[in-house]
Amino acid sequence: DQTSITTLIQLFILLLNAVLAIIYIVPIFTLSRFHTAHNLLTANLACAILCCVLSWIVGFSLREFQPHIYSVQVDCALIYFFQSMCTLQVPLAALQGSFHRLLTIVYFRSYFNTKHLTAFICFLIQWTIGFLVAIPYGFPRPVRIIDFLSRQEFYVGFSG
Repeated sequence: DQTSITTLIQLFILLLNAVLAIIYIVPIFTLSRFHTAHNLLTANLACAILCCVLSWIVGFSLREFQPHIYSVQVDCALIYFFQSMCTLQVPLAALQGSFHRLLTIVYFRSYFNTKHLTAFICFLIQWTIGFLVAIPYGFPRPVRIIDFLSRQEFYVGFSG
């Protein structure tokens, strides 16, 4: 049916993105001449893209082939948490790469910017912020609905 075809096309595009990210990451990690802070930041962006792609591949695959998983509240919340955390990493990686480049331009003679230490601090900040922002998606909470006609209040599902 139409939904299955759309899902398969999305999975193909995501797999293509994953392969391209891996092709980009491998030379940066294997060749020592590419072990600069700027290349590590670029590799971090490619790793964030790979993480995002893999989380969406898992999400699409589960929705297509194991739809009953979305009926379990805890499993559904964990899927939403990992998808939101991994999706947030891509813009955060681009932002921290730009921030690091700004620091290297403004403070180009600083010892702090000459080593890989600032790149690793940027990585740590980026992944921590992505984790902390996604935490509300990991804890299912009921949604309160008020029926004003009957003056009744009831809770349904959870908001993610």
